[in-house]
This record gives sequence, structure tokens and C-alpha cells, in this order.
Amino acid sequence: MIAHPDAPTAEWAEVSEIEQAHRITIGAKFFRSHHDPEAETYRRQWADELCIRSGITPVSMSNLSAADQRKAIEFLVEEVIKHTTTEQLIAAQNGAITLDELLDRPARDEVFGRKLGLQPFALPALQSNVSLIQ
Repeated sequence: MIAHPDAPTAEWAEVSEIEQAHRITIGAKFFRSHHDPEAETYRRQWADELCIRSGITPVSMSNLSAADQRKAIEFLVEEVIKHTTTEQLIAAQNGAITLDELLDRPARDEVFGRKLGLQPFALPALQSNVSLIQ
């Protein structure tokens, strides 16, 4: 919610599902009562789907420990949110654009390869706008 003391009404900012799940999960670090396992699961599945559609080994299938996987997922989602707009994320969530269209190839290579150390994943091309997350 966005509110200003002089404003006559409060405004609600629209966010994508991944932004909402990420904010809830981050907030739960500080406020344990806000822990939502569904938000954490959604964020993990979303990050894994992004990896798969980008031809990279999903974080949950990597050799990282559970704690390191959570850190990697957090980093990955933060990077995507940082490099995209809310409108792009909502369009991807609605199937108007594919997840692999959110980041250009150099940005993906930087985040997945150099920063996370994830390896290419051999799968047939996934060109569908249909989400793997149900």
C-alpha cells in the first residue's frame, strides 16, 4: 500500500505473484509469524521454471545445500526483479511473454553462470507460454 499523509486516499500498487511471494519470504526472515510455506514454494518453483526455460540446471537440482539453494533462489529472484518491471513480470505470469524473454541472454549468462555457477541443462526447447507451475 502506498500512502502519503496529505493524500485523501491510499493507493494499492499492483505487483506480480513472484514479487509478492518474494516480499513475503523476505519479510519472514525478520517476522517469523509471516512465514508462508506456500510463498516460499512458489518462489522456488518459479526460479526453477525460469532456469529450465533458460536451459540451465534448476537450483533445486543443483549440488548446493538446502541453505545455499535458498540463498541462490533469493539472489536469482532479486536479480530478475531488479532487471525487469512489474508489468513484464505480470505479462509473464499471464502468459503474454515467456519467462525466458524477461532477461536477455547476456544477463541470464551473468546471473546463472558466473554468479550462481549453474550449468546448462539439456532439454528439448520449451517455447510454450504455458507455465510449468500449477
